[in-house]
Amino acid sequence: MASRSTPAPLTIRFLIDECLTPRLCTLAKHHGYAAEHVVPIQLGSKPDGVVAVQAVERGDIFVTNNARHYRRLYAKFTRHPGLVIVLPSVPLERQWELFAQVIAFVEEQSSIVDQMVVVRRDGHITIEPWPRPAV
Repeated sequence: MASRSTPAPLTIRFLIDECLTPRLCTLAKHHGYAAEHVVPIQLGSKPDGVVAVQAVERGDIFVTNNARHYRRLYAKFTRHPGLVIVLPSVPLERQWELFAQVIAFVEEQSSIVDQMVVVRRDGHITIEPWPRPAV
């Protein structure tokens, strides 16, 4: 049992979009994180808005390469567990490599709640508040 001075470890759960390989779930699980792909849980053919709401309600960090739609959708949430965008579409092996980099990056952060993590083809990763704070 954790003492009061030792915070309980944060549970990281990933929900992988249908535009990415289900093998990313295996990689996340290998690192000790829960992960599901949208297809086996009957979200594969659902509208993006439904998938986004489900990810947030489940407490999952959503991983997609559909930047245009999910940036817009996640901008409407006041709180969310995190959004990861893998840009652009890449072959399966490169998805695996980039997601491994994302996992390492997420592990280094205190939290990615209300953040958007973007990983580019070259492996460069950025993080920013999302939705963006009002100015």
